[in-house]
Amino acid sequence: MTMSTTAAATSSRESHTCREQLPEDKIVYEKIVALCQKINTVLFHTEDVVNSLKILANDVNKCIDKSLFGRDDSSPSPEDKASLFVTKVREKLLPEVKSAFDGMSGLVSCLIEIVGCLCSMKIRGDKDTQEEKIQFLREEELRKQIELLNQKNRGNTVVKPPPPAPDFEFKVKQNPFNATTDAFLCLSSWVVEGDVVELKNFGTRLGLDIEASVERAHKIRAKLEERMRKFSDTMQRKRAGNPSQNATLSSDLPEQSPTTAVPAAMWLGVIPNIYLLYSLLHLPSNTINTCVRIFIGVNTFRCVFPNRYNNNIVLRDTIFSSIFLTRLLATFSEMSWLIILSEVARDLNSTTVESPTIDLLADILPPICALAQCFVWSSIILHTDSLMFYEEFSWFLLFVINTGINTIFFLHGNHSILVSLSLLHGALYLPWQTLHLKYILSLDDPALSLSHVTCSRIQAGLRRALWYRKRSVARVDWGGWIGESWMFCYWVVMPVWLAAIAWEYDTTLEL
Repeated sequence: MTMSTTAAATSSRESHTCREQLPEDKIVYEKIVALCQKINTVLFHTEDVVNSLKILANDVNKCIDKSLFGRDDSSPSPEDKASLFVTKVREKLLPEVKSAFDGMSGLVSCLIEIVGCLCSMKIRGDKDTQEEKIQFLREEELRKQIELLNQKNRGNTVVKPPPPAPDFEFKVKQNPFNATTDAFLCLSSWVVEGDVVELKNFGTRLGLDIEASVERAHKIRAKLEERMRKFSDTMQRKRAGNPSQNATLSSDLPEQSPTTAVPAAMWLGVIPNIYLLYSLLHLPSNTINTCVRIFIGVNTFRCVFPNRYNNNIVLRDTIFSSIFLTRLLATFSEMSWLIILSEVARDLNSTTVESPTIDLLADILPPICALAQCFVWSSIILHTDSLMFYEEFSWFLLFVINTGINTIFFLHGNHSILVSLSLLHGALYLPWQTLHLKYILSLDDPALSLSHVTCSRIQAGLRRALWYRKRSVARVDWGGWIGESWMFCYWVVMPVWLAAIAWEYDTTLEL
């Protein structure tokens, strides 16, 4: 009878726990999933607004001229530029900015609601846990007393009197608010209109006093407003030409990162590239010579207007340094490069090995290059470095195939300049590309999912590639020694290789 009573109490307690806790856990889980979806929506919308602001600022900076402000003696001042920028923002971007802040307001309200739900569950869960613990201890004490009585009735042992029942009253002070909830309340005080009344009502519904948290939040807000005011006064004194204040500001600037002179020195590569183009003028027009001219011509252009796709880094802030324009020209030049290598491999195979497998490998070089172009365009438009890895890995695979083909030619007795140059390129490029791939993997870039590929993000990426440029000479922006060596070898050394192919075809092979 005692065992059945205990089992019944235990099963009743377990069913009560499942009935009370599981539905609430499911509700909170659904709320958190909905919150994550809202966060993603707000983040993407905010990113579009920020990109639009950057593009607009760049356009305003470029379109301002002397006549715009009615001045003939000097260029517009920073105050005039700022005034025009504010006017343009009000005309073009005020609805987008307002919608972004409205979405942030809803997001913060959702955060406060979830925090309140979690606090309520924490209080209710602690209370249920304490009640269950008290019930368990009471049942355990009752079981011991029953065992002592049974032993006494059987006369097996001398029974000691049972100890007095302990007082199972637990009094734990509930304080669900901490730095995290204070941060939510501080944020809500900025964006939620009528926040004080709503937050007090929220605390009243939970039976909690959140007056202290609201007070701390407003103190933080007051400190931030004071810092903003001091910063505004500092900038005004700087414009007024206060030398002591300028010295203070300059001492607070962070230490500048190392710079690089390689992008600026790339214009020297124009000289050998122009000579190579001139040496190809007398050659007949055919597939290989045309592709060689395209490749060298595009690299000559890139020597004058160097840029780097990551973060839209440019040396000269002009439309000719546009990432979109450069990538469009590079697409034609790189496809021309692989068409040349494919043609050379097929021609050498016909006179050396005559293997259908080598012809097949030579035929797949241009399609793999086309796949690499898809990866790099997607990386630029979606603004992610993760797809850039697949583009560079495609190039690694291309030259593994090309080096393997020319190794077979060399082993079959073909020691021509065409084979030797391909083997030399493979021996130098493949180890370097391995380090390049490791460098890309080390970049702090989040993984891309299909939910990130939206029409608005694609449109923003196209606008960014067309118009946004960041002028820099910082070595880290140009990729360090990897980026510097890539520019020199790609834009200056590779044209010599392809020109040598054209010269060799003109003198030794029948086209």
